[in-house]
Amino acid sequence: MRIGVIGGGISGISAAKVALSLGHEVLLIEKEEKLGGLMSRIANCRVGFQTFYDEIKNEPGLKILTGKTITNAERKKDSFLLCLESGEILEVERIVLATGFGVCEPEMKGKRILSSLDYDRIIDQKNEKLPEDFKRVAFVLCVGSRCKDFPLCSAACCSYTLRQIKWTYMRTHPEITVFYNDLRFFGQEFFLEKALREWGVRFLRTSSRSFEEDETGVKVRYYAGGAIKEERFDYLVLTNALRP
Repeated sequence: MRIGVIGGGISGISAAKVALSLGHEVLLIEKEEKLGGLMSRIANCRVGFQTFYDEIKNEPGLKILTGKTITNAERKKDSFLLCLESGEILEVERIVLATGFGVCEPEMKGKRILSSLDYDRIIDQKNEKLPEDFKRVAFVLCVGSRCKDFPLCSAACCSYTLRQIKWTYMRTHPEITVFYNDLRFFGQEFFLEKALREWGVRFLRTSSRSFEEDETGVKVRYYAGGAIKEERFDYLVLTNALRP
């Protein structure tokens, strides 16, 4: 059976790996020029993705098309016709949709107000040095989720933030504060949160915040304990929500 996998991120590669193990042919189509999806943008996931992909990249039953966009899919009696933007038509017997999710980019960003992915580029191990003023860092969770426009929880940004703090502590030890509405962890993440608290990370529950950036840092105002409080940080990280 020839299976078409649409999407070349970790989900698409996982689906291809399973299909190949069952003896099927796989045609994998990715709209970007490179495979990897979101994982290719996360510094501490790139190697893991490449290792995972290396397990199947030389399989004779695997064909990969990158930089291709599907404009239409038409069902025949026992197969599907995939129409590409180039005009090429491909035939498969089954389709697996592995198109991933969208990353909600915060509207308020700057030199010191960063998204999670911006921050990830700073702590990337490829960078020999971190900024000299990397002393006080704050994370704000649920940016783009648990709100009027998108009331659902991403179920990932809390976990990702824990890992970013862990990766940060592997290189340096700034004072870190996490502002959150609610925390959602799974399995061993509860133990990691406990360890981070013991290492000095502050977790503050507050849903009312305002930010003001200048050349030397970010002023954060928030409501907690019945009063409005104010603190300054060198960098403020707005965690990216994930949306279907």
